[in-house]
Order: sequence, then C-alpha cells, then structure tokens
Amino acid sequence: APLPFAPRSAKRGAAAIPDKELDKLIEAREKQQFKEVEDRLRKSIEAMPDLKGLLANLIIDQTEEGLRIQLVDRDERPMFPLGSALPFDYTRQLLSLVAQAINGLPNKVSIKGHTDSLPYAAGRDYDNWDLSSERALASNRVMKEAGLPDGRVEGVVGRADRDPLFPNNP
Repeated sequence: APLPFAPRSAKRGAAAIPDKELDKLIEAREKQQFKEVEDRLRKSIEAMPDLKGLLANLIIDQTEEGLRIQLVDRDERPMFPLGSALPFDYTRQLLSLVAQAINGLPNKVSIKGHTDSLPYAAGRDYDNWDLSSERALASNRVMKEAGLPDGRVEGVVGRADRDPLFPNNP
C-alpha cells in the first residue's frame, strides 16, 4: 500500500504526522522496496538456465547506505577472467539484470570494482588499482547499456585488493 509521503508540516486529519512516525514509515517503505527488488532479481536469475547456478555469486543485503548488491567470485565462477577487466558473458547478464531490477528505485548507485591480492610483476605500469577501476567502469557501462540512467550513478570506484570480502582469503 502506498505510504502517505507528505511534507512534515502536512496535516492528516486534525493532527500533524510526527517526524519520528514519518521517518519510520519512510524507512519501512524503503525496506519493502528493497525486498521486492531482491525477490525480483533472484527470480529473474532463477528463470534463466544459464544463470541459475550463479545465485551463489550474488550477495544482497541492506546496509545503512541502502541496498547492497554484490556479484562475487566463487571458486568455479569468477566474474572476470584473471587479470582482465572484460566481464564474462554471464557477468554481463547478471549486471544487466541488476540494472533492470534497481531501475525503479530512486536511490543513487555506487559501483565498486575489486581484485584478488595477486600482485602484478614489479616494474609494470599496471596494478590492481588499475584493474579494479577498469572493472568498475566496465560494470558501469554494462549497467548503462541495460537501461540504468547515467544520472543515477553517484560513483565508480576501484578498490584494488583492499576491503576484501573474505579477509582470510583475499
């Protein structure tokens, strides 16, 4: 059911909606929207035989910043070839489904690229910072091709091998 999104000073009946109550209503609606996006995304992936096995590569959770959707490497299914910023076809399909799933949300989008902790050979002018940045940019391009408006993207960032998902196995 739609929530009564009204200015804080708006009257409902004879009394104004208290700020705390309005904040709770907005937060509850946002959580509901995030859950709907997650369900829709998972169902879209399950409906595609080529992608169904990639559900383990998908981590969706809600953080203080909002909905976080992570496409992560698993032992048998990395998202990018080793040392490459060109996504696999299935990665492109996943990114497209993510873009389509979040397209109805008003939230800004931040895209972060990561790498493993394997270093490049000494003396090269290319390293994990370059690779992770190029992966983030490639992901942004795929999502824009799938219909994500450019104005929704707040940042595209390379994180190299920092902030690993699995600190014991970066």
